[in-house]
Amino acid sequence: MMEFNLDTQSPQDGEQVFTVSQLVRGIRYAVQGAYPGLLWVVGEVSNLTFHSSGNVYFSLKDEDALINCVVFKRMGGFLRGVLNDGAMVMVSGRVDIYSRGGTYQIIVETVKPVGRGALAVAFEELKKKLAEKGYFDVERKRPLDYFINVIGIVTSPTGAALRDMIRIIYQRNPSSLVIIAPAKVQGYGAGESIVRGIEALNSDGRSQVIIVGRGGGSLEDLWAFNEEIVADAIYNSRIPVVSAVGHEVDYTIADFVADVRAPTPSAAAEMVTKRRSEIINIIGKLERQIEYRVINRFLTEVKALRNISRSMPFRQPEFMFKDYLLRYDSAVTDVERGMFGIYNDKVGRLISAVDRVGERMTKLYTLEERGLEGVRKRLEGLNPLGVLKRGYAYIEDERGNNVNTVKKVSIGARLKTRLYDGRFNSIVEGVEEDA
Repeated sequence: MMEFNLDTQSPQDGEQVFTVSQLVRGIRYAVQGAYPGLLWVVGEVSNLTFHSSGNVYFSLKDEDALINCVVFKRMGGFLRGVLNDGAMVMVSGRVDIYSRGGTYQIIVETVKPVGRGALAVAFEELKKKLAEKGYFDVERKRPLDYFINVIGIVTSPTGAALRDMIRIIYQRNPSSLVIIAPAKVQGYGAGESIVRGIEALNSDGRSQVIIVGRGGGSLEDLWAFNEEIVADAIYNSRIPVVSAVGHEVDYTIADFVADVRAPTPSAAAEMVTKRRSEIINIIGKLERQIEYRVINRFLTEVKALRNISRSMPFRQPEFMFKDYLLRYDSAVTDVERGMFGIYNDKVGRLISAVDRVGERMTKLYTLEERGLEGVRKRLEGLNPLGVLKRGYAYIEDERGNNVNTVKKVSIGARLKTRLYDGRFNSIVEGVEEDA
């Protein structure tokens, strides 16, 4: 067994001593020198974590080893639904050393499922989830307008799909207005870009229909149209949506949620437009239908009129009106009798009510008169002049203050005395206070 003596062992002369940072940095240089640039690694995903920061952390393992991986947030959102614990994937990236943890890891740039298994599983899981929420229900799907003049398109502004759709739309109906919402349709951020395009056309409000689509590609290329946020945007759109993704054999989640699915972008353009010749034929057909219905209605009414003209009232009109005249006379008599009866009853009730009101008013007047007399007497008792008339006086000093005690009076003071019929001034010559 090797023994360490911390007191006696020390570096030999000239032997280099490393700090931790220096050692980790040296290991990093060595590893990056051994594996320069991007490299591809295949393995099974484990310990998968979608961090709140947007970064994705997981491990790749095989039967004998394990290595940590990190995907930074710029492409982390694209991997949701692609990465799952247990999935076999191939990643490309750079080997690096995480200095603070002293661990090595792969900085991942690209993730590709090994085969189509992982994406297919993610597709089926989301499809099941949205079906349970009612996103695919036929009852909620809206029919397209018969005549569409304003068409919104969400697709790549540089793709062949857009050129094909515009060409077909204007060939079939030159008066159409096409509103384009440019979107990224593949790679990181494509789902969010498609959602923004759908929301922008809804906010604009002019479009009668929205085509969401792109040309063909692999399952990975079309994956943006399998993202849940795109399904939500289509489901919540106030404007009917036509999904036109890939080739005829390609099916995406967007196809199931959309109001109408077109096999290709070109087919979508044909679906939402009518040729001028088709419109003329439709108008002609409608004109013929209207003409037939008008003539048929006219002939029906003529036949009915002839049948009526052969009936008894038209051949002997007096029989037709005799019964009505008798009914009229009887009704007038009943109304007159009823009106006179109602009038007499109402007049009697009115006279009775007036008498009762008069009696009530007389009683109220008598009560109020008695009350006012009592109030008048009480007010006379409270009138200061009445008190003065009984021999009392109201005295003020020169400042107008009431003098109600000899303590407020001094010899020589000038006072004003108020009696009930006037006032006089006086000078105090003496003051006497009661014992």
